[in-house]
Amino acid sequence: MPESLTDLQTIADQLELDKLSAATTNAKLTEEIDTKKQELTTKDTELATKNPALTSLLQKIITKKREALNQFEIKEFDNKTDSGGQDNRKTLLEL
Repeated sequence: MPESLTDLQTIADQLELDKLSAATTNAKLTEEIDTKKQELTTKDTELATKNPALTSLLQKIITKKREALNQFEIKEFDNKTDSGGQDNRKTLLEL
């Protein structure tokens, strides 16, 4: 407990200074938050405009790759090995 009126006044003044400091910090943080929100909105807009172009490029790439794969004609597999495609591995007991 403070012993005198001046001690009380000192404590009150310190609390008032702390309150003003906190209010200033709060204002700065609010301003920074608003700035970051604006930056986020700008970047979202940029991404939204680039997304259709990227999608179009990806579709073209996929189409070209599919055309290249179609040239290899890997639809049917002709196994020309001695076993005719059978698994002729021996078990450990058969060895």
